[in-house]
Parts: sequence; structure tokens; C-alpha cells
Amino acid sequence: SCLHMSTTTNATVPLCIYRFPLPKTHPIVFEQIFTNVDQPTTQLLKDISTTRQEVKNAIDAESHQATITSLEKYLPKLFGLMAGVEALPPDFMKALKIGWTTIVTTSAYSSPFLSSSFRWEVIMCLISYGMSLRGLAGDQLRHCMTLSSSSPEFDEAIKSIANLLCKAAGVFDYLRSDLLPKNREAAEVFPRDAQTEICLVLSELSIAEAETLTVFKGASKGTSPSALSKVSADVAAKFAHCSTILHSSVDFANQIFPPFLHYVDIQSSLWKSISYRMLAQDHHAKGEMGSAIAHIRHAIHFLQDYKTEPILEGFIKSYQLEKEGLKRTEASWTKENDTIYFEVVSTEVDHPEPKCLTKVVPFEPIHAQSMTIQTKSGAACCIQ
Repeated sequence: SCLHMSTTTNATVPLCIYRFPLPKTHPIVFEQIFTNVDQPTTQLLKDISTTRQEVKNAIDAESHQATITSLEKYLPKLFGLMAGVEALPPDFMKALKIGWTTIVTTSAYSSPFLSSSFRWEVIMCLISYGMSLRGLAGDQLRHCMTLSSSSPEFDEAIKSIANLLCKAAGVFDYLRSDLLPKNREAAEVFPRDAQTEICLVLSELSIAEAETLTVFKGASKGTSPSALSKVSADVAAKFAHCSTILHSSVDFANQIFPPFLHYVDIQSSLWKSISYRMLAQDHHAKGEMGSAIAHIRHAIHFLQDYKTEPILEGFIKSYQLEKEGLKRTEASWTKENDTIYFEVVSTEVDHPEPKCLTKVVPFEPIHAQSMTIQTKSGAACCIQ
């Protein structure tokens, strides 16, 4: 989802959210797997299976709001089930096969990765939750295309989108800093999507995209370009950090879906350029034509040519609009300087100091629903 919006100060700010598909999973009928249990436990397992099927149905329909709602209902039951089976024999889990596909890396894209570990289920449910928050933000950004950027409804939509992205960042940050480190040995056998590096990238990505909305709002309300250049520099730094992680090894980079890898790389260059464009506008507003031209040329320097990919078509178009706009501005200012001001255009430029104004919304740990998994009297295990 991508918009190239003009603000009330005639500054353009690209608003983009990378749209991931939701990971796919297969049904799990817990009462058919854990059979040697008493009747109350069987009914409990049926309820959990039904709730999980609601999650699968929402994911299959690509309904972000329904996925969020169903996961908020399922996760406490899942955590309760995990706690309930802890005291049972190890063989209890052998018949359980949990399958999920990957969406950031190609490791399990075409066929699900299977595991008998509930940890795999928890990790992928939380990734799905974070991705659904991002997806809902993307849905709302598309709705913004129908609104006037000067309307109160548009302003409220921007706030809501930023909040969703910050919440998504909190989910991925919780996975990275809390859940995955506690399950390091188990997580190491899972696909890269379920490891700390990818969760760090997804958290940084979500905050960076939320922060672009801060730049847009600031430009709309007349915040000085000098101040906005610092926020833009922070956006660029976050995308650059994501890019560094994804390119940390050739093997790692080759596992990342190419469109996502290209998106992160391009965003890094784009927001570096925007940060210097903002400084150029600041110098121009002060009548410092030589410095303004130096900074706008430096901004153009970051923008390379990229081939259009179908999945990134809207984003590449926004990128090209930014580049074309900079070139027109540079040509206009140079002509004006050559005929009126005759200022020397320096080869040295100021470098904006990154300033972060957008924070992660912490994810609240899930409280397990209290439940007891009771085996039939005398049963050695509960596997069919």
C-alpha cells in the first residue's frame, strides 16, 4: 500500500506499508489427536479446535480484523493448553503435527514447516497477529486514497494507522526480546521467519513506516524542514539497519523474498534522500540558494534507477515521482541562481542528526486460560 501525498506546504511525502500475505496453516483437531482423555477434557479440546479453525478461516479469507479478533480469542486457550500438558508424558505430543508456511523467507513458503512443538504454534500465531495489525494499517492507508488530506477524517486515519504499526512493532519486539530467547534451542530448528533477526527487522520496519506518517503530519502542519530532516534521517537509519541485517550474509539474503528485500533497500535510499531534500528546502526558505542547491543535488545522489516489479509497482512509482520532483526543483533553482543570485554552490553539505519521535507500543503478555487436561484412569499416554 503506497500513497505519494502532497502536504499543505507543497512538500511531498511517500506513505508506504509493505503488504505481507498472512502465513497459512492446516486444521488441527485436538480431540482426535489427544484421545485417551476424560469427557470434560474432550469437550475442552473440541472448543479449542473450533476456536483455532476460526483463526484459519480468517487467515484464508485474508481478513486482517477477523484474524486479530480470532487470535485474541485463541491465544489464551493455546497458552492454557500448553500449561495443561506440561505434566503429561513426553509421548503425549508425538502425534501433534503443527504446520505453518513462511512469508518473509522462502524456507517454508510452498509447503508448511511441520513441528510437534506448541512453541512453533505460539510463534506463528504471534507473527500472524503482528502481520494482521500491519495488514489492517495497509487497509486503512488504502482507504485514505478516498479522503482529502485536509479533512479531519484523514487526520484520524493517519493516527490510527501509526498506532497499528506501533502495536505490530510491539508484537515483533516481544518475540525478539522475550519469547524467542526463552526458547532458543527450539527456535533454532524453526525456519528463519521464527528467529530473532527477522523479528527485529519486522519491528524496525513497522516503526520506520509509522514514523513516515509523523513526517507527513509535521509537513502538513508547517513544521520546519530542518526539524523534519532529523525525523526523516531516523526513518532512513531504521530502513538501513533492516537492510544491513537482511544482507548480513549471502545465504541469509538469498532466503528473503526479493520484493521485500528490494523494498527495504529502496526505502533506505529514498529516506536518506528525503532527509537532505528537507535540508535543501530549509536553506531555500532562508534565501541561501547556494546551500539549497548543494543539498538538493546531494539528495538526488541517493536515488538510483530501479526496475519496476509487479508487486512493488505503486511503491516504485512513488519513488520515481520523488526523483523526478527533485530533478525539476534542482533545475529550477540552478537557473534562478545563474540569473539572479550568483551564489557559489558548495560541495559540502550539512548532515541531519536522526531524531526518533515514534515509539513501540509494548505487547501485553498473554494470560493463559486456566484448564486441566485429565487422562483416563490408568492410561499411560493420550495418543491415538
